[in-house]
Amino acid sequence: MMAEHPIIFSTEMVNAILDGRKTQTRRIVKARKLHSDYGEPLWDEAFVDGKPPEPYLHVPFNGGEMGGTVHRHYPKWEVGDTLWVRESILLTREQNTPYYDTLYATDNTHLDDLHELDDWFESYSCWYDSGKNKQIIPSIHMPKKATRIFLEITNIRVERVRDTSESDIISEGCPEFTSLTGIDELYAARMWWWNELWDSINAKRGYGWDKNPWVWVIEFERS
Repeated sequence: MMAEHPIIFSTEMVNAILDGRKTQTRRIVKARKLHSDYGEPLWDEAFVDGKPPEPYLHVPFNGGEMGGTVHRHYPKWEVGDTLWVRESILLTREQNTPYYDTLYATDNTHLDDLHELDDWFESYSCWYDSGKNKQIIPSIHMPKKATRIFLEITNIRVERVRDTSESDIISEGCPEFTSLTGIDELYAARMWWWNELWDSINAKRGYGWDKNPWVWVIEFERS
């Protein structure tokens, strides 16, 4: 039985999905929570095993009595699963009026079937008395019934982020850079974009480009 999973994308990446430019995403492979005797994971000694659609990553640990043990890391998604996209919601209203518009912040498209979301909006009732005429509701709070984008997973693999190929960078939603024509210029621009995008999301969490973390590569198509 195929499962459904929420997934968060930035406004830029939601826009890339809507434009049909983004068909991949990369998510960090995180260390399993094990007893302290296992020590720290040796990411540079990790290796890939298993074949699609069931890849996994072997990660050795360097602890005392339990050191040297190699643990398998599997993705929490499977091919055929559905991802429902959480995105930011924009509430706006005219000055000194109680009436508001509810929009997807990415492209200012109105949400449909608002009556089904009454309970959710009620949790933001404090905003109505705040005097604000514009409010962003973060994507993490978006309920499934407000989702307009569903993605079917078509493939999963595991690799290190610096191994992302140029074609995969394009599939990650890279802009077209229409002002550039040379092959070398385009390659440099795409690599720069990918490096900057990755660090803007992951460096502050300790998974920056310089760390070259292992990542699950999730390929998808809109369903």
